[in-house]
Amino acid sequence: MITDEKIQENAFTKGLAVADKMPGKIGTMIREDLRRGLGNITPQALCYRANGNLEHTDFERKGIEETFTNYGIKEPWGLA
Repeated sequence: MITDEKIQENAFTKGLAVADKMPGKIGTMIREDLRRGLGNITPQALCYRANGNLEHTDFERKGIEETFTNYGIKEPWGLA
């Protein structure tokens, strides 16, 4: 079972919340980029990951961070 601490470490709803407040469709664009970068996963699978219910590999973490950084979001990790 995944602990609350691990959920906080693996969640990136904080970054998505920032993206949703940005002008235009930045939130949608980031979600699409994340889904592609994580292997063309479904929106439901992205939600599961965003909520921290899965531990990411180092490669996945780097990709998630790079995606957010490309849109100017420096600290995506954590629950919103």
